[in-house]
Amino acid sequence: MPSKSELWRYFDKLKDGKASCRICKKILKTCGNTSNLRCHINSVHKMVLEDEIRKIKTSSSSEEVEPSFKKQKIEGGDKVEVKITDSEITQIPSCSSSDNLYQTKQLTIDTSMKRIVSYGEGGSKHSQITNTICYMIAKDCQPFTMVENKGFKKLMKLTSPLYKMPTANTFKKQIEQKYNFVSVEVKKKLELLKAYCITSDIWTETMQTLSYLGFTIHYVDMEDHELKSIMLEVYELNERHTAEYIAEKLENLCTEWNLKKDYITTIVTDGGSNMVKAIERSIQNTQDLKELINKVKQIVTWFKHSVRASDELRTLTSYKLIQEVSTRWNSTYYMLKRFLNLRGSISNIINKCDYIGEILNLLRPLEAITKEISGDKYPTCGMIIPLINVLNMQISKIKPQYSISENLKKNILAECQKRFSNAAHNTTMAVCTLLDPRFNKLHFQDAQALAKAIIALKEEYKLISNIVNLDESDESSDSDHTSEFNLWQDHHKLLKEDWIKSKQKKSDADGKLPEISMYFQTPPTGRIGDNPLHIWKELASSHPNMAQLISKYFCNVGTSVPSERLFSKTGIIINQQRNRLKPKTLNQLLFLQCVEDKYWGLG
Repeated sequence: MPSKSELWRYFDKLKDGKASCRICKKILKTCGNTSNLRCHINSVHKMVLEDEIRKIKTSSSSEEVEPSFKKQKIEGGDKVEVKITDSEITQIPSCSSSDNLYQTKQLTIDTSMKRIVSYGEGGSKHSQITNTICYMIAKDCQPFTMVENKGFKKLMKLTSPLYKMPTANTFKKQIEQKYNFVSVEVKKKLELLKAYCITSDIWTETMQTLSYLGFTIHYVDMEDHELKSIMLEVYELNERHTAEYIAEKLENLCTEWNLKKDYITTIVTDGGSNMVKAIERSIQNTQDLKELINKVKQIVTWFKHSVRASDELRTLTSYKLIQEVSTRWNSTYYMLKRFLNLRGSISNIINKCDYIGEILNLLRPLEAITKEISGDKYPTCGMIIPLINVLNMQISKIKPQYSISENLKKNILAECQKRFSNAAHNTTMAVCTLLDPRFNKLHFQDAQALAKAIIALKEEYKLISNIVNLDESDESSDSDHTSEFNLWQDHHKLLKEDWIKSKQKKSDADGKLPEISMYFQTPPTGRIGDNPLHIWKELASSHPNMAQLISKYFCNVGTSVPSERLFSKTGIIINQQRNRLKPKTLNQLLFLQCVEDKYWGLG
């Protein structure tokens, strides 16, 4: 007979299947079970229930619990002992109306034995834990010797006492096996693609003075409309970094990963980083600014090296000064920005802070652009032309009061004109911009470049839609350029003007035009923060042929930053604890770090 529920401690049983609450005297129907009573306690007297649970926990923790117990089974006169640890006993909250509020259930001996066996080498639990540790080593850049650390062993002993920890060498072999398996799966995935972009970069590892060449592939996964990237290969460079030698490595990449050269849309390399050089040259050409930045650097260095000065600064603010890093122009911006924020604490140079404020206003758009263009989760190639346009607008409308700022403004505009004036004539960039629904034709300032891009897009469209003639005249819209910083505020003004013009040109014949004509006659759609791949997921039904071009053009990235990030990870992986890591193992770890979790089979 089932035991009486502890809920009846709070109720008096009445006639006709009813019960009275001892706390609030409310009459409830029971209908032969305690469901209504339980709901009443949970909703009305929740504090009482929580207090009861607290008492149960307190009493259970104060009692001495036998860590294990033994059961005996007699077989042929022999006594067989089976030891079951307390970790094999599970406490399960009761949901049944006839059960107690909480009860302890004990696993059967047969079930316990199966669980013990699963933790042995080759068992399901053992394989699952080993695979997860391999995942941790690859994803978190941990050394293989981590598994031999005292603290990690203690943690595993507590959480999985039945698991026998393999050695570091065993995990190296496991990583190699995982790499071999996952690389085959990735090759199958890549064979289905019709277009991909490759970024590459060269990096020198300082501990062993070895040079590496890394290749990352970028592609559009049309199943979920996402831009994805995988580090395919990191080659050790044993010869001079000539064009022929690097081309040979690219050939090896295509051979090893079954990549078709016809499907490679672009190969993006560091090539001098135009944006960075434009900023650096602008600063170098503004002599007063160069001197001011050097003074700020000296002050920051003094604070970094003076314990007394640092202590005094800490008493005034919780923020620290930021030092410039020569290889990252953005660090100059962040150094000046933090310096300006702490001007009240650095009063002896307060007269220079007005200059810095104006300089920051000029550098802020550049900092925002470098962030926008460095993404690898969304298409960036189509953002370059719009970003150059809004950059010129933002810089042009700033009115400096000091000559140092005025000179910087002139130099920035001159460098941008020198380096980016022909960006719209790059067919790949231009077509990517046209295919981005957020921009369309909006940011083309050069009518000839726009016409060239539209012709290129139409040719692609013809191949897909089998249309022989597309006789349309699409003209770019001319636009007049006229708190909190918003890089895209000029874009929104252009967009508003374009919407007004589109309404004026709207005709009843729109529905009869080919989809490419409809696309160009429609104003840009979507917000700046939207992923254009997601917008095209909605547009695919009305523009099915154009949607087929998305995977070819949106796989192109605007910069080589993804490859540079790759070697930032390499610098983390190769550290004092892993300074003898072989190039082959490094390649395997970087590859496994980049692949999606679904390839790990962790569930």
